[in-house]
This record gives sequence, C-alpha cells and structure tokens, in this order.
Amino acid sequence: MLMTLGVALPVVIIAGYQDAMTARVVDLRHWLIPLAAGLVACCGYLAGAYAMLGGRRYAWMVLTLPGFFLFSDASGFGMLAVQAMVLAVLATLVAVAFKPDLGEPPRRLPAVLATAVPVQFGAFTVLVLLSFGVEMVWIAQGSHPNNIPVPLPGGTKEAQMAKGQDLLLKGLAGSRHPEAPLWREQIALSETFEYGRSWTYAPARHEMSNLSALGASTRFGDAEKQVQWTFSHDRMRFVGVGVVDRQPKGELGIGANHAAFPSPALTDGERLIVNVDASYQYDKESGRIYQRTQLPPGEVISGFPDMIGETMAILSSRALYLYDARAVTEGFDLLQPRFRIPTPGAIGDLSRITQIELLDGYLISFVYEYNAHLATGGVPFQQIVRVDGDGQVELIARRTIKYDHPPLYRYRTWWLSPLVDTVWRKATGWFAPPMPLAEMDTPPVPRSMWLLAGVLMLLSLLAAIWRTARIGLSPAARWAWVVACGALSLPALAALWLIYPVREQWQDAPLAQPAHA
Repeated sequence: MLMTLGVALPVVIIAGYQDAMTARVVDLRHWLIPLAAGLVACCGYLAGAYAMLGGRRYAWMVLTLPGFFLFSDASGFGMLAVQAMVLAVLATLVAVAFKPDLGEPPRRLPAVLATAVPVQFGAFTVLVLLSFGVEMVWIAQGSHPNNIPVPLPGGTKEAQMAKGQDLLLKGLAGSRHPEAPLWREQIALSETFEYGRSWTYAPARHEMSNLSALGASTRFGDAEKQVQWTFSHDRMRFVGVGVVDRQPKGELGIGANHAAFPSPALTDGERLIVNVDASYQYDKESGRIYQRTQLPPGEVISGFPDMIGETMAILSSRALYLYDARAVTEGFDLLQPRFRIPTPGAIGDLSRITQIELLDGYLISFVYEYNAHLATGGVPFQQIVRVDGDGQVELIARRTIKYDHPPLYRYRTWWLSPLVDTVWRKATGWFAPPMPLAEMDTPPVPRSMWLLAGVLMLLSLLAAIWRTARIGLSPAARWAWVVACGALSLPALAALWLIYPVREQWQDAPLAQPAHA
C-alpha cells in the first residue's frame, strides 16, 4: 500500500495543482493516470514477490507478464481493466507460492493451471526474444533485407525506397493499356505527389495518452488573439487559455453554437482539425470552427487532409476522397468530394500512395506492403488506377511485390506455437476499442510453416512422454501434460521442463555404524 501511494501520490499532487491553480485542461483521463501508475507498481511488486517465492527454475518467467501492457491495444478504462486482470493473475500466483516448502512444484489442478499458464506465456515471450537475438546476428552479418546496400529487385524494401516516378513506371511495366506508353512519357515530366495514412488507430475518448503521429496534437494556437486551445475529452470541446495572462478564455465547439464534437478531435497545431470521420477548419477572424468534410457511415479517417496540387486528398479506411482545393480556401461550407476511389486492399497494409495529374484525371498508385514482414500482413502488391474527369475508376495494372523476408522469419512467432500465438494476438485486443485502421488482409499460413509447426508439436509431445516418466506425476497429470505439450508445442514443453525437475535417484549406501568410545 505504501509503495502504491508513493507512486500514485506525486501524480495526484501534480494533477491537483494543475486543476486547482492553473487554467490548464485536466480531464477524467488525467485522473486515471495515478490509478494506472498504482496498478502497474503493484503488478511489478507482485511479479518480484513471486520471483522470490516461486520455484527458482521458472518463477522468473512471470516477470514478463507486466510487459503485456506494452502490447495491449486497450486504452482508458480498458487499459485499467487489463492492468487489473494482470494484477489478479499475479496475486493468484503469489497466493499459490505461499506454502511450507517453497521449492515444491504445484500438484493440485488449480495451482498447476495458475502456475503453468503464465509460465507458458513467459516461455513463449522468451523464445520470441531469442528470435530477435538471431535477427540481430543477421543484421550484423549485413545480409538482412532491411540493411543490404541494394534492395532486392521487385521486393518490399525496393517498393518502400523507390522514387515516385520509378514506382509508377514499375507498376506500368506490364500494362497493355493503349495509353500506357503515353503515361510513361508523362510520368517522366510530371510532378509526383506522395501521401498515405498518418496513424494506425483513431483517438478514443478518455485514453490516457495522446496519439503521437506526424504532427497530431490536442492543441492549437491563435497568435492574433493570443489564445491556446486544448481539446477536453470531458467537455468534447476546445478549452481556451490566454497565452499571456494564463486566464480561461471560454470553450470552442463546432459552428456558431459551439456544439460538442461527436468524437475526440486532433489538430495539426494550426487550424486543421479531424476526428473519427470528419474534418474541420478554424477561422481566426470569426473565432469559429466549421465542419468541412464528412465521411460516409462506417469509414474512419486515417490522417489530416493532404494538399496535392489543386486537389485536397482525404484517405479513409475504405476509400480515397479528392476535393477541389480552391473550394477549401474560398469559404467554410461543407465540401463534397469530386472523386471517390475505393482502396484496393486493407488500410492496415497500405504503405504509400503516389499520384500524378493527367490531362483528364489522375493516375494513382497504391502500394500495400506495410506489414509484409509479419505473419498477419497481407500479400504485398502494387495497383495503379486511372480516375477520369467523370470520376470513373479504371484498373490499369497490378503486380505482386516479392517478399524480402522468408516465411521462417515472417511466421517466427506462429510456428513456435500456433495456439499460444493465436491466444496472444486475441489477448492484445481485450478491452480495446474497434481499430478499423489496423485491419489487414491476412493470408493463409503456408504449408511449409504448418509442416514445421506440426513437427515441433510432435517432438514436444514425444519429449513430454519421456520427461513425464522421470518426474513422478500421477497418470492423469502425466497425460494431461503430454496432451498440452502436443497442442501448445515448445512453450508447454519449456514450462513442463522448468516446473518439474527430475526426481533424485538415491543410491543404496552402507548404514552408518555407531562409534565406540
């Protein structure tokens, strides 16, 4: 308790001072930070306590549990729920560890489950970290795809590094469209524009940390009025503070009535504002915020609008919208898109968009390879479309981009244990809000990886049969462990090996003889 107060109390004091003595915005989400800090501190304490009380062979594995916070997609109250869940698991482990013989392995089913499951996930984490060590050796050798001097031809790294003109020419290389030769000439003479998504998730209400990506901020300033506006998650409006006198300057919402924003808003630090599905503009003369664009239901904006020559582009989770840039500067009316171009893949796989202007439209390249180095990433490809003056979208060319990383690397967490890897990925989404900007077109697992995983599961099962015969388990417990090792593969086998040491073999020895005085 004292440790928790020692961690949380300074944060409470700072938040209380900011709330009571300054005009800064202090929301409910800021008051959640001391609670989160206390939960994290308690988790660290209990993990350390179990490392001291539990079996010395396996207790240290539990130190990986608090690291789960780094991978969780939860935010706000959801993150508090995740921290409370880990705290409950650690408290259960410490309760199980309190027994007369601290080194005795658990024998009862509840204690075995409470111990074995965290140790298996800890073993899985350690095995994954070891794979990163192998990758560091790969990098040191100079043959890693990400640090070789010349990218592999037709690979993902080449697609990342290529100039816009070269990328368009590569995409058009296999096109038989009658206008392709003309476009190749025009590409060499035209200015190319590059843009894409700015962030991988939309801001959620009461999240304890702000989105950090490409200039996103919760504040913007009005230099003429000397006011700084900060978005409040409680009021769902911007709250003004004087730059000079540090006094409150009121609230700023949408339109003349200062209506509340329907979802948390982000700014570029000047006058552009976006939330989940709309963009807004701040007018310094009138001191008002006007809504400029609105996405259809079900679509999520992926970043700030991009000015592309005489066009403004907005990328959503499902489509690319192009607006007339002149209408943006001529007033504050709600804009209607000139063109809507459906994106050809999942937004989570999109890495870059390259665009040039034609005499009667646009030539646009979409490259999808952002997560191609992961097992969950979609098959990398490039697709080029033409948008004519009437808004008709025509597919011009599509090419498959080669993987730079072999399957053994991409699926390195999956073949260690398909079931544990699946549960881990599901667990990262517990208590998390929907994340449409992270959706990926995950392909089926290659047959070679299924074969490798199957071989490791079979070897784990055979090793478990041999191991359990030497550690004195009951028949039911023995075969339960054998089945678990066959299903969960290497993490379960590592947990079995660590939790249950081999029985000591006592040799027959001559009895001690009494000494004669």
